[in-house]
Amino acid sequence: MSQLLSSATRILALHGFTGEGADYSALSSCVGGSWTCPDLPGHGIHADAPAEDFRWEALENQLLNLSGSPQIGIGYSMGGRLLLHLAIRNQSAFEKLVLISTSPGLPTLQERKDRRRADKRWIDLLHQEGISSFLDQWWKQPVLQTLDQLPAPKRDALLERRRQNKAQGLIHSLEHHGTGALPSLWDKLINIKIPTLICVGETDSKFNQIASEMSDRLQNSHLSIVPHAGHSPHLENPEDLASAILRFLK
Repeated sequence: MSQLLSSATRILALHGFTGEGADYSALSSCVGGSWTCPDLPGHGIHADAPAEDFRWEALENQLLNLSGSPQIGIGYSMGGRLLLHLAIRNQSAFEKLVLISTSPGLPTLQERKDRRRADKRWIDLLHQEGISSFLDQWWKQPVLQTLDQLPAPKRDALLERRRQNKAQGLIHSLEHHGTGALPSLWDKLINIKIPTLICVGETDSKFNQIASEMSDRLQNSHLSIVPHAGHSPHLENPEDLASAILRFLK
């Protein structure tokens, strides 16, 4: 692996839905630098965040004030989508972006409506049966099934941390930051001038297609396929993902 980044390199890393900042512990140790990995509203230590913390203006102000600018932005899945919204509105705040298994949203109003309807079923499940039943079904989605290939102690510890979330926090997150809740950024990708690395696991067929289309639209982007990984390469293969990130940043 390449030499690690110096502590002078500031990195803001945003986790995915049901996750937490600690999800980046393995990746950050392989990359180096000075990482700021906040728990997003509705997650981790902010599981009880009030509804106003989920509004975009409040979240934007919070995230931009966490670390100095310009900085490196890293985002996974939901966190990558939020990072894109943040970067489009504040391009001078970022030197480079790393998007892991990220979508810019759904391009049509009907698709977003359909997604909100699907998320309503998850919200109802959280209301009616609580966090454990929700996670049991959430993890059965095909896009997440490669997480079952993690070593049992690592997988079990990850799931146990997910169970520390609270139903209402995840409900607020889906309602405010879900794929169907946020506007599409597909037509705005061309406006991003920030050098961007798009990373996707080799077995994640859905997001391989999305990543390819994003790379075509972003003016200054590189695409990296992470071997031996599905939708969560920062958890499944942090070493090879770190190597791709270091090559890009250096």
